[in-house]
Amino acid sequence: MVIFENLICQIKLWACEINVKYGEKIKIEHLIDEKYYLHYNMETKHYLAELVVSCDGFRPYRYVEFVAFDLRKEDILSYAYCYYDDENSTETDIFNGLNKGIAYIINEKI
Repeated sequence: MVIFENLICQIKLWACEINVKYGEKIKIEHLIDEKYYLHYNMETKHYLAELVVSCDGFRPYRYVEFVAFDLRKEDILSYAYCYYDDENSTETDIFNGLNKGIAYIINEKI
């Protein structure tokens, strides 16, 4: 559980840094902040993204889910970008996936 609690802290810091760095391009809404559950919505001109961090439950990821939807498409239910960690993901892997998601939704080249 210590690994998960550290990850929660690191993701909170990461979200603050993203907000400072890209505040003019992205709106971050902090929906839920509990000891074992984080939920953020992120919105840009063309994308709506959701970041969920949780430690238990049935889902296709271990701790972290980042999904983005293209608001320009009629079918909002199709993913434009998604990242899910797994049991082999390192903290570096997780933040690489999250940073790629941010770059995708603000249309920056990686």
